[in-house]
Amino acid sequence: MASSSSSLSSPIPPQQKHEIQEKYDLFLSFRGEDTRNGFASYLYGALSAKQISTFMDDHELGRGDEISPTFRKAIEESKISVIIFSENYAFSTWCLDELLQILECRRTNGQIVMPIFYGIDPSVVRKQNGSYGVAFAQFEHRFQDKMEKVFIVVDNVDDWIQLDALVEGYDQFAPGSRIIVTTRNVQVLKKVADQNIYKVEGLSQSDSLELFRFHAFGKNSPPIDDAMLLKSVDKIFNVLRTSYEGLDEGIQNIFLDITCLFNGSFTRNEAERLLDSGDSLVKIGMGVLIENSLIKDGKHWVDNQLWMHDLLRQIGRKIVCDGHKEPGDRSRLWDANDVCHILERNTSVPVLRRMDLSYSKLLTEIPDLSQLAPNLESINLAGCTNLVEVLPSLQNLHKLTYLNLDGCSKLSEFKEISRSRWYLDLVKFGGIKNFLINICQQKLAFLKRFTNNISSLSSPRSHMICQQFPMNLTVLGLRSLPIEAMPLSIVSLFGLVELDLSCCKRLKSLPTNICKLRSLELLNLHCCSELENFPQILEPMEHLTDLTISRTGIKELPESIDNLISLQILQLESCKEIEFLPNKLCDSRTLQFLYLGSCSKLQKLPPLPPALLVLKVPCCDSLKSLPELPLFYESVDARHFTSLEKDARWKQPLKTY
Repeated sequence: MASSSSSLSSPIPPQQKHEIQEKYDLFLSFRGEDTRNGFASYLYGALSAKQISTFMDDHELGRGDEISPTFRKAIEESKISVIIFSENYAFSTWCLDELLQILECRRTNGQIVMPIFYGIDPSVVRKQNGSYGVAFAQFEHRFQDKMEKVFIVVDNVDDWIQLDALVEGYDQFAPGSRIIVTTRNVQVLKKVADQNIYKVEGLSQSDSLELFRFHAFGKNSPPIDDAMLLKSVDKIFNVLRTSYEGLDEGIQNIFLDITCLFNGSFTRNEAERLLDSGDSLVKIGMGVLIENSLIKDGKHWVDNQLWMHDLLRQIGRKIVCDGHKEPGDRSRLWDANDVCHILERNTSVPVLRRMDLSYSKLLTEIPDLSQLAPNLESINLAGCTNLVEVLPSLQNLHKLTYLNLDGCSKLSEFKEISRSRWYLDLVKFGGIKNFLINICQQKLAFLKRFTNNISSLSSPRSHMICQQFPMNLTVLGLRSLPIEAMPLSIVSLFGLVELDLSCCKRLKSLPTNICKLRSLELLNLHCCSELENFPQILEPMEHLTDLTISRTGIKELPESIDNLISLQILQLESCKEIEFLPNKLCDSRTLQFLYLGSCSKLQKLPPLPPALLVLKVPCCDSLKSLPELPLFYESVDARHFTSLEKDARWKQPLKTY
């Protein structure tokens, strides 16, 4: 009794097929002692009668452990292979060798394979039960008896399924056997083996140059031949480009964004905030790029810096340039010459999403980008020290989410408004409404100053700053600007996630309505040395997790700090005037990191919040004791804390990790 299943075929694209001249219509694979004088012969006769050219050995040949080249060639030259699975088929190494060759032709050539089950249930073959189980057990025993110690190196694997198949049965190798696998994608290794994964360290500069010369020129001293050099560089680029081409399209775009926007090291948070599109793809994509060794994870460096090799950065930029020869057709611009070409000619670039003009020392103004690049999502103007005016050119960019003005010290709109004394008073109270409420509490001189200047409220120039920030910003960098007060319009940026006012050394106050920034996650006031007061937090800020006010002139924090209900990191280092922290701080259920180093006037700490993991109080000369530490704290840094040594509760080292 014979049964057959549907044919097994694996459609292969024509460009991947081996070019084989087909000689036979069909190849028969069978166990002679089971079917030669019966079913197999009848089948062969029926096929021949239908003029179907069939390969079948006519007599028992002298057979060794492997099939002969004649049979391999016959299998390759057949359109279809028919396998007759019978009771004793699996006991023949010859039959199993034929089966492997047939399956290889199916994989590489798309050959059609048709199984026939003669006198045996298909489940016996599929599950390797009955005679098939006995046969494979015997082969396994013989295999173990013959197995010697092996050393296998598998290089540049990019498919974990492929690797799994290559190392299958590795546990049957003799003791001392080794398999070494190299890959750019760490996930390939993690899928197969979680342990014994090693990251190969990069070569030194001299060794890298020697290796490059060897592969490029075949010896250490390269000849002076531009054509040969260009050919070698192209070869290297093509090899590295394969890693990029193996990525999904969305992650390819993240890779290209990073190559175009970052020239040096960067943090993961910086990249995610800059590239965030409102979904989780950026976070996932960053992980994929690290796992594929396209970004080097600097988790042991300062601030978890990430880094991309210069060659990979050049490849990414070349891909962008190759996609569109004209700069105006590209979605990313970073080269100063390309940008000048577009700006000087007022060339429309509707596909442009990201522009980097940082440290363009000669840049004094930019045109109205809402007309030239209406889909712009990020612009970096950091270090443009001669830029005079910028906000009118950006105010109608409704898709702009990232704006970096760090170090743009000559921006006239910020300078002019900072000269206005009434504006500083207005900001202090968080806007005109709060100002009028509080004005009756002020001295007469203050009231007179206000009435002398209130008419300027309607002045287009002085009010302009309040209207011109693009309303969809999520990241705003104003580092090192000569401003004395935070622009009022910032509190209208309801989607703002990150605000950097660090090193604004003239900044004197923040508005009380800063709590209106309901999406704010990070506020950086580092080195705002003139800032003496931190405003009351009148409403809960649900998303602020990171607050840095180190090296400021702040004397105290308000009790309303408990309205920072999600605060995780509070940095107060070198706040020389602060003496006490608010008691409400102990009510925080989220604060994990508290940095108070070199707060020389700090006298006492309130009870520490229960979730605190890290406390740093080195060089706090006036601090006499520490409160009881939370149950699950991880580290305390109390170096140069001499008074603590007298505290009987502390018998451990003053710095613990």
